[in-house]
Amino acid sequence: MFGRKKPEDEPAVHPETPPAPRPRLATRPPASAAPVRPGDEAGARPAQAPTRPTAGPAQPGATTPAIPTTAGASGSGGSAGASGTTGAASVGGAAGAPGAHPRESSAPVAADPRRPQGRPSQARPPAAPPDSAAGSPADSAARAAARPQHPNGSAPTPVAGPQAPAPGQARRESPAGPRPEPGAPAQKPVPASGLGPGAVPALTTTLRPGAAVDMSTVLGPITIPNPVLTASGCAANGVELHRFFDIASLGAFVTKTVLADPRSGRGTPRMAETASGMINSIGLQGPGIVDFVEKDLAWLMSAGARVVVSIGGNDPREFAAVAKTLVESPSFDACVGVEVNISCPNVANRGLVFACDPAATTEVIDRVRTQVPPGIPILVKLSPDVTDIVAIARAAVHAGADALTMINTLLGLEIDPVTLRPAVAGITGGLSGPAIRPVALRAVWQVSAAMQAGVVPKRPIVGVGGVRTGKDALGFLAAGATAVQVGTAIFNDPHAPLRVRDELADELRVRRIASPADVVGIAHRRVPGAGS
Repeated sequence: MFGRKKPEDEPAVHPETPPAPRPRLATRPPASAAPVRPGDEAGARPAQAPTRPTAGPAQPGATTPAIPTTAGASGSGGSAGASGTTGAASVGGAAGAPGAHPRESSAPVAADPRRPQGRPSQARPPAAPPDSAAGSPADSAARAAARPQHPNGSAPTPVAGPQAPAPGQARRESPAGPRPEPGAPAQKPVPASGLGPGAVPALTTTLRPGAAVDMSTVLGPITIPNPVLTASGCAANGVELHRFFDIASLGAFVTKTVLADPRSGRGTPRMAETASGMINSIGLQGPGIVDFVEKDLAWLMSAGARVVVSIGGNDPREFAAVAKTLVESPSFDACVGVEVNISCPNVANRGLVFACDPAATTEVIDRVRTQVPPGIPILVKLSPDVTDIVAIARAAVHAGADALTMINTLLGLEIDPVTLRPAVAGITGGLSGPAIRPVALRAVWQVSAAMQAGVVPKRPIVGVGGVRTGKDALGFLAAGATAVQVGTAIFNDPHAPLRVRDELADELRVRRIASPADVVGIAHRRVPGAGS
């Protein structure tokens, strides 16, 4: 029945429409389906000849479903109940007439008098059953556009093909903003600060053309030739480093922390490498102050080095005793400063270090101040392992500190992956290296800001922690430091202090800055809104 050829008297398919797929057996429509009304077919094309029915005689009171005759009439090319049926359809006989057959009537369907003549009528797609198959891409897009929006305002699930906004409805933009038009120049990302490159104020140049940068630095009551020092404990007491370069070329050489009595330190292993740093647990090994001033300090004096002696103690009285012995030694003339280490994390009783208590800090500095002459600056080395480093800095300055060294190492721990136990014998140790530089910069920034706000009396700050290059040193100066110390970088590059000094001079020269003092704290003044 379905394989026979089309009768010759049957009109041809519309020339603009591709051949229709072979129709299948039509299913009886649900009782709720509305009959096809004249004039609801798509377009204004002439009605085509009806096709032979695919089912038995129509039942009284039932409607005969329309069978699509063009490819556009059925998006799926299959069942008559498929959604998206918008093509032309033929209706045989009056709806609901008993025994009516589509072949018994070939009269064209009358045009809908409600639509203006001369214009193609717009077809209204019939309602599709909920379980119907998907139609054409255009039909899918129409159904997607009709879906309700999510309560949060998000767009409906995207469908294949472009989606144009409905008449009278504005185009929805994506959460990231409107898409750029084709060929439009790409917009440059705005920095998190809200300032574009053109909004950053230019540096005030102070270096005359052809002039050299003056690297001299004022550190309390003294002046040193450049702002680069060594960090305590990273170059022993000078003899080892002097084999690589003349330590007298540094701004100053900072010794290893010395106590009143000799100390053997902790067991081995004492050092462990970490990501971007290292952990050390030396335990303040040293010869004691008496032997130190007779041998080490005497040698440093003979080498012409400017020396900052780092002193420590188990209680405030020991700090004062070490300072007194130092000042009374014949080699004290080589000293340009005394650094009071109240924060070393390798002290046996880690929970009661002086740097964590403002009252204990005040007592130590008070006693040391009575032993050190006024012309020799006292530098107090602060610990980052505190809640409020500004409070400790204020206590140290009020007690008589001439400068602040920030920061000492952070308390850390490393596990050996082979033995699965702590990598150093002391369990914990001091973390140093590039990993702590952001922490050190933060501490310098906070104390410098407190000084500018009048919370802490103004004193020079020596920045230390992860300095490896001249740019690192420049960052510390911009954050508020007057000088910097180079420590862990010496272990893999003994020339690091001199290299940092020369690179810092180059960084200042290319920016036409005449002196390191011209950039001290400049970052605070370049923050948006700082001048308001």
